[in-house]
Amino acid sequence: MPRKKMIPTDQQRADVRRLAARGLELKHICTRLNINIKSVNTLRYHFHPDITMGRIAARIRAYSADYKEATSRRNLPATIRWLKKHAGWSKHMELEPARNRGPAVENIIWELAVYQPPRRPEDGGPGGGGKEIKELDDPWMPVDED
Repeated sequence: MPRKKMIPTDQQRADVRRLAARGLELKHICTRLNINIKSVNTLRYHFHPDITMGRIAARIRAYSADYKEATSRRNLPATIRWLKKHAGWSKHMELEPARNRGPAVENIIWELAVYQPPRRPEDGGPGGGGKEIKELDDPWMPVDED
C-alpha cells in the first residue's frame, strides 16, 4: 500500500519559513513538523520555496542590522567591517598623498548669520499694518539696568 501523499498546510509553510530564518537544520525542521528525519528530501520537495525565502529573510535582517550599526556613528568596528566588505577597503591599501590644491588657507574668520524669513503684512511686515510683534524677555540674558 503506498504512503499518503503529503499536502502542506499554510501553518506548516509559515513554520518552515520561520525556522529556516532562524538557521535551523532541515532535520530539526523535520522533527518540528513531525516528518520522518530520514525523509529530508520530502521537506525539500514540498517546502523548497519556503526554506529559500526563510533563509533570504534571515540574511536581509542580518545585513540591515549590520548596515544600521555601521552607519549609526557609534560603532567604529562595525563601520570598518562594513567598508571592508562592501566598499573594497583592506589593510594593504596604499593611500595617495593629498594633492596640492593651492596655497594653505590660514586665519579663517567664520560668520554666523541667522536666516529670518520675510514677515507677512498682517504680522507687521512691510506693506501693511497688523499686530505688533513683541520680543520676549530671555530670562538667561543679563539685563542692563540704567
